[in-house]
Amino acid sequence: MTHPRSGAAPPARVRAAACFVALGLVAVLFAADARAARCPGRFRRYVPVCPTPVIVCPEPPAALVPPPPAEKPADKPADQPGAEAPKGPARSLAPKGALWHREAPGKPWQLILPGEGVPAGQPILGAPGSPMLTRDGAIRLTLGGDLDGTSPFPVVEPVVLFHDNPEVDLDFTLDRGRVDVQNQKKEGAAQVRMHVRDQVFDLTLAEPGTDVAFELYSRWPAGTRFKPRPDPKHVPVVNVIILVLKGRATLRHADHEYALSAPPGPAIIEWDNMHGLDDSPHRLEKLPAWASQKAPDTEAGKARLASRQRLLKLLASKPYPEVTDELLRSANPADRRLAVYLMAAMDELEHLAAALAAAKYPDLWDHAVPALRHWLGRGPGQDQRLFQALVEKGKMSRSEAQTILQLILGFDDKALTQPELYETLIDYLDHDRLAIRGLAYWNLSHVVPAGRKFGYNPLDPKGKRDKAVQAWRQFIPAGKLPPGDRPNGNK
Repeated sequence: MTHPRSGAAPPARVRAAACFVALGLVAVLFAADARAARCPGRFRRYVPVCPTPVIVCPEPPAALVPPPPAEKPADKPADQPGAEAPKGPARSLAPKGALWHREAPGKPWQLILPGEGVPAGQPILGAPGSPMLTRDGAIRLTLGGDLDGTSPFPVVEPVVLFHDNPEVDLDFTLDRGRVDVQNQKKEGAAQVRMHVRDQVFDLTLAEPGTDVAFELYSRWPAGTRFKPRPDPKHVPVVNVIILVLKGRATLRHADHEYALSAPPGPAIIEWDNMHGLDDSPHRLEKLPAWASQKAPDTEAGKARLASRQRLLKLLASKPYPEVTDELLRSANPADRRLAVYLMAAMDELEHLAAALAAAKYPDLWDHAVPALRHWLGRGPGQDQRLFQALVEKGKMSRSEAQTILQLILGFDDKALTQPELYETLIDYLDHDRLAIRGLAYWNLSHVVPAGRKFGYNPLDPKGKRDKAVQAWRQFIPAGKLPPGDRPNGNK
């Protein structure tokens, strides 16, 4: 057996992948897409799977629109004569509108202007392709992502935190997404320290020009049982991949040390929070296609690139809510996709909920699912936040909230072979709670797509819904499995 993405032989141990999406606060709920569904194996994320249609069930939210980010006054770039040296461990080389920071959760995001210092200890959110340079110029860090869908590893928005540490050239936390770090020294090695959750990875970039990519992907495993009182081990699955793009590097983690080099050579190694670091790096003869951060040279790729460039121009000149609202109304699907990802990335879930509830275009729901799954998988406790929001803000009983969480978490392959599951889901189509009947329908239509022809809509009046529910009951009688092949969450 070979590594599906690199061609190298994978380690023997197998791990589950992750699949979990949710939105609370205003009791607007979503379910998972197929792209990161139940494909088993440590390198499961490398296997391409097909996205599926998404049904969203909004509880009508309050018309809450977040305040626009507080934009700082423009300063002279640090490389201009008379300009002050930028404060912070790094400075921005990105255009206006591409980089943002905030002081703490709940605080507004603020623009980082070109040449401006990047503050230490604060989350830095940016558009893929946004570069920053450490204070002494030793390391160039460039944010990356997979909005073009070129990688089966569905990283979305990149977020990092810089740390002041005189012992290394760059010390940062990778919160999510992808970053590339490059040795920019005129001569000699550069030292990089990366933090992921409670782990520390030290890299030596051996010579000028050495370039290394890091990707972090985090999800809840499909079929996870929601725990109202979780133990410390109840956490999302976190995967990190380290790939040498150019040159040579030495990786040190815990008591281990590995020599890596760009292809052809031992170029790629992975860590996760279930089994730790690979026993050894995998050899690659050439870089995989996903390693490139360039937009595909296709009409669709060019359209997405144009939309991103337009987004940056808008963010540089207009308040954030105006920008997202304008993109949501756009006839261009790429614009709408960017708006959804941006709102989720900035934690503007109430704004996103309001947009989804009043959406003109159904593809907004398709984009919202992976964006919100990314949000929920950021770390432990996100499921508890949703549960409490459903109870306190959504005014639901604990039993209803727990049912919703389980519907969102989805079902594993064993559960999909049980007739009782389909009987229960069909009964939920007539539930008084919009969220429960909507999520039940998403699960049914996801694993039994033939049932979409019945025209069920959780937002329809009860009389109209009843006809579709009856059609579902005739299609899957009590005690029976759906006709045809055994349902599979990946199809």
